[in-house]
Amino acid sequence: MPFTLRLALAIVAAIAAAVVLAPLAAWVLAAAGVRFPFPRVFDRLVVVATLAALVVSKRQLGLAELLRSGFDGPPRKLASVLRGAAMAFAAMALLLILALLAGGGRPVDWASVPADLPKWLLTAVTIAVAEECFFRAILLGGMQLELGRTCALVVSSIIYAGSHLVRPPDKYYLTSFEPGAGLRNLIASASQLAGFEAAVPAFVGLFLLGLVLGRAYQLTRSLYFSMGLHGGIILGLHFWSKFVRRHKLPFWIVGNLNRPAISGLAAWAIALAMLAALPYLLGARSSDRDAPRAPSA
Repeated sequence: MPFTLRLALAIVAAIAAAVVLAPLAAWVLAAAGVRFPFPRVFDRLVVVATLAALVVSKRQLGLAELLRSGFDGPPRKLASVLRGAAMAFAAMALLLILALLAGGGRPVDWASVPADLPKWLLTAVTIAVAEECFFRAILLGGMQLELGRTCALVVSSIIYAGSHLVRPPDKYYLTSFEPGAGLRNLIASASQLAGFEAAVPAFVGLFLLGLVLGRAYQLTRSLYFSMGLHGGIILGLHFWSKFVRRHKLPFWIVGNLNRPAISGLAAWAIALAMLAALPYLLGARSSDRDAPRAPSA
């Protein structure tokens, strides 16, 4: 069975498991007196179920080989991470300067930054490592064995963008066992893709970011630069939100307020510039022979 189909079936199975199990988990939490929004319960179960499905299918998908290729990387791994982070900080600094010039600045509570920074760093590192392992090493690394490098880069970036937009519109709690809550949550999450004004600008920005991260992975043949780049962007977004008033900014900078910065025209232009600059900054263009070996059947 082709890698892409195997992976798709594993993810569908994980989502189906979350649909069934999330209402039960939410009921148990409520009975224990724990208030936890049901959409977050559902999301956490999707992640856990996806990990379980990947572990079960690890031999068929060749996950060990794909991850090993991603972490082989350059001799100076930390230097590669820092180079990626530096590129992200430069991009976010430019976006911040544009926001300040447009009159969107606000007074900063500098005393709160040291308290917030460890939380921001932990979030940035956790998301960067987890998402780069899945979207770049596993998804892109596996798909390009079947689809070719360019097609796999585009398709994986579409999946990356879409997965970040599938979120429920409201935060709510379950106080009793509602077997249909998981399916309702899934439908409400998917409906977010239907709103043109909200979905399309964010989708374009996330798609372009996916192209940048994926191309960095292809050029370096490792995860280190893309992890630094991804983590740097997340950390930069935290600082960006601290410095600016979203509602004071024009659309071309802030984009959609539900997905600020990444959905603005300025972020699109910066992402395209980064995409064009990557081959020159990284010093080489990789070829198809550099891709990971095909997983065994």
